Amino acid sequence: MLICASSYALYCVLLKRWSMAISNWVSVYVQALFAVLMLVPVLFAAPSQTIMPDAYPLVGFAALGASVLAPAIWLQAIALNGASRTAMYMNLLPVMTAIIAVFWLGEILTQYHVIGGGLVLLGVALSQQSRCPSYP
Repeated sequence: MLICASSYALYCVLLKRWSMAISNWVSVYVQALFAVLMLVPVLFAAPSQTIMPDAYPLVGFAALGASVLAPAIWLQAIALNGASRTAMYMNLLPVMTAIIAVFWLGEILTQYHVIGGGLVLLGVALSQQSRCPSYP
């Protein structure tokens, strides 16, 4: 997790310092292409390459929703708000996951979920109340 967080922090800093000369869609395409190239060996190393028909919706969601649509929206948010302001919204992932699990999976919402979620929401709200002028 430390390596992942450090890599993402470096990405945000570099993205702020140097704007990309390519469009968001080209960036998403390149990311998806590299992801496919990196995962093909894993597919061939698996005991079976057969995808069961009941898994097609999951594969479709992973291919379109999580691999194309989400990064495209994320890059658009970075373009509109800047990397540092947009990065704070990553903290909402566990909160949204818990909410979805309650509604779709019937999970029980406990007191620590509410307290933790409230603290995350407070942190994101406070981070968006910038008192410093933004720099280009």
